Amino acid sequence: MPAETITGIVEGSADFELLGQALAAFELDDDLDDLSGDFTVFAPTDAAFVQLAQDLGDVGDDETGSRDYLLANVDAAVLEQVLLYQVSTGAKDAIAVSDLEEIDTLAGEVISTDLPVLVDLEPDIADPSLVATDIAATNSIVHVIDRILLPLDLPGNDAPSIDDLTITRERGATVIEDGLGSSITRGGRPMLQLDEDKFAS
Repeated sequence: MPAETITGIVEGSADFELLGQALAAFELDDDLDDLSGDFTVFAPTDAAFVQLAQDLGDVGDDETGSRDYLLANVDAAVLEQVLLYQVSTGAKDAIAVSDLEEIDTLAGEVISTDLPVLVDLEPDIADPSLVATDIAATNSIVHVIDRILLPLDLPGNDAPSIDDLTITRERGATVIEDGLGSSITRGGRPMLQLDEDKFAS
């Protein structure tokens, strides 16, 4: 039985519904199925899209809601670059990927390898890992990943830096405020976390 195209693999799996919708929305599906080229696709699962939406502030956990959240909160040009960052020219199996320190992508940015982890360019969100490899397509190879590779530092999810913290001394303890709440340490050890909203009158 001949191998399927990339979109055939995506459409044939219940784990790639959001990826399939995204490829079609940006008209990348036909490009990936072009038999004149060969590609390596790092395919994020639906759960990876849900996780990204949550990382960016979504409080839901359903696929449709996560898709709508990403469309509403991430610029379309950025979303297209994110999709292109999941694709590299040349069909690379897992051994070939492991032999490379960096992988060029269609987004023009590189992915660093520390298998099973793929290191992207977003410093504040956990990097994806390979969860399945070497799925053969007619002209390409697909590897499944558990998070979405990100080619840039997305706004809205930065961890607080030291410049963002307000540090005061109260009765021998250190109170650190980051805008989300306060934590108290004594002797460098955390004592408790305060949710100020719970104490608002």
